[in-house]
Parts: sequence; structure tokens; C-alpha cells
Amino acid sequence: MTTERKRTSTTRRARPRKGGAGSPALFLTGVCPNECRFCFEQSENATRYVRDKEEVLAAIESLRAAGAGSVDLIGGEPLLHPDFAAIARAAVGAGLRVNVTTNALALADRAFAQKVLPLLDAVIVSIHAGDARAYRALTRNESGFATLREALRMLRRIASGTRVMFNTTLTHRSLGTLEGILALVAPFRGARWDLTNPFPLGGARDDYAAIAPRIGEAARAFAGLVPRALAAGVVVRFSFFPACAFGYATEHSNDVAEPDRATGYRVDHTLNPQHPDDLLFRRAFGRPCRTCRLRRDGTCFGVPQAYLDAFGDADLRPPGKEAP
Repeated sequence: MTTERKRTSTTRRARPRKGGAGSPALFLTGVCPNECRFCFEQSENATRYVRDKEEVLAAIESLRAAGAGSVDLIGGEPLLHPDFAAIARAAVGAGLRVNVTTNALALADRAFAQKVLPLLDAVIVSIHAGDARAYRALTRNESGFATLREALRMLRRIASGTRVMFNTTLTHRSLGTLEGILALVAPFRGARWDLTNPFPLGGARDDYAAIAPRIGEAARAFAGLVPRALAAGVVVRFSFFPACAFGYATEHSNDVAEPDRATGYRVDHTLNPQHPDDLLFRRAFGRPCRTCRLRRDGTCFGVPQAYLDAFGDADLRPPGKEAP
């Protein structure tokens, strides 16, 4: 999953925006059918916690009292909470727009999808691999890719009042499946697709160098991707990648275009007692590459320090892009 917070509104629940760009996060459960190597919630998910329904409803009431305009229900896999529908319904009843970040597998069940999708303003679907083999290697879920395809078909049929968006955390192994992911995303014309470098957190903390794609590899995989996506009616955004990874087209960078979203989000311990402290996940900014031409015009937004630690400055020299 990525840390961006999305929101939308429908005619039925149109209302003024309150507060800042993000939504408060409520983690519902650590249960998840996938075991993604880079998951920043890996240690919490390992406990397979399921929060008590009444505890979550009390958190929703506190958000209502504080004047929040929306809430993000996340996990683990939030749709696997046994009381998910009741929780989402309570949030809507409290006047909150409800966003869910999910692997979407539970939505392959038509009855469940028909029950919960009308309650949601936005569904952010995490798709981190574009073919069955890569999906299986990443998630250790043998049948997950087939289930995902069915879930996406269900979303197209049912989610008429819900905005569907996508996020992809790219590893060096999944770069070659980008076209497959685009094929899954393309039927959702008007969708937004966020491509993100792994966070040096959770499961990626100790083996970031073995997961993160090198800039040269990423640049080759990204070449032409944005025009192909736009031709399908899908807007691509990149976050936590140095600009040289996507051809210096900084208008496609969340880090520049939407810095309030790209820099992270807070996990409030009061709302999420399974987290030991208040957590603020932020990109670990490093320095601009010494050889990058963007250094001179101020549009280089830096290289994550974890990347520099893993690969060094010498890796950041795409041919023809050196500073004059």
C-alpha cells in the first residue's frame, strides 16, 4: 500500500471539505491473505489482530465530534474485518466520507461487494504485480491474482457511485509487469494510478536494497508508460522516486505536485491503540544528485536517503541527463 490519502464525494453525500489534505486512519485488522515483502505494517499484521467493533465505533464518534470530514479504513486487509459493513455504515451515519485501501480480493464476492460498495466514497486498490507468477511471488498467495481479476470485474459492474483508484509499490521484480498492471487498470477510465518506490519501513527496512528498483531499470520500465496510460484515460502519478526515474517530467510527481500528500501521514495512537506510539511516516529525503540537471533549476526534489545508502550517487546518472 501507499501512504497517499484519497477522497471523493458523490451526489448522495456531497459536502464541504474539512481539515487538511489527509484523512485520519483507522486500522481495523492485521488479517490479510497476502504477505507482501515490503509491507510497512508487517510487524503489526503478524499479530493478526481484529479490533473490537465497539472500539472502532467509539473512534468514529470521536472523529465526528472533532469535525473530521473523512476517514480511511485500512489494515491489514480492512474488508476482512467481520463487522466492516457495520463500521462503514456508522462512519457514513456520522457524516464522514469513507475511503478504503484494499487488495480488493474480498470484493470478488458479489453479495459482499453489493453490500459495502454503496457505503464507500473511494476504493484505493493495491496492485503490486501484473501477472499471476509475479503476484504469487510477491504475496505468497497462490490464487490471489485470479481472485483479483474477478474482484476488478465486480468493481466495474457495481461501483458506479464509488471512485476507484489504484496504487502500486514497485520492486525490481515487478517492474517488468507494469504493462500487465496497466491492462488491469485501463478499464477504469478516469482512474488515477499511483506508482511508489518501496518505503524503508516495516518489511523493507532491512532489505531495501534487494527490493527497490535501480534508477536505470525504473527509467526503462517507465518509458512511454504515462502516454499509454493517458491514452486509456488513466492518470499516472509517481511518488518517492527521483525525477530521473520518469524522465524529469516533474508534473507527474506527487512529491512536487502534491507535497502535502507525498510526505506521509500520521497514525494516531489514540485512534489506533495497537500501534505503540503516534507514528508519522514520511519520506526520508536525501540530497539532490550531484550530476542532475534539475539541481540547478530547483525542481529536483531529492533522492531518498535509503536509496543513496543502498546504491550510492553513481547510480543516479541516466545517459543524456547530466548537468551541463
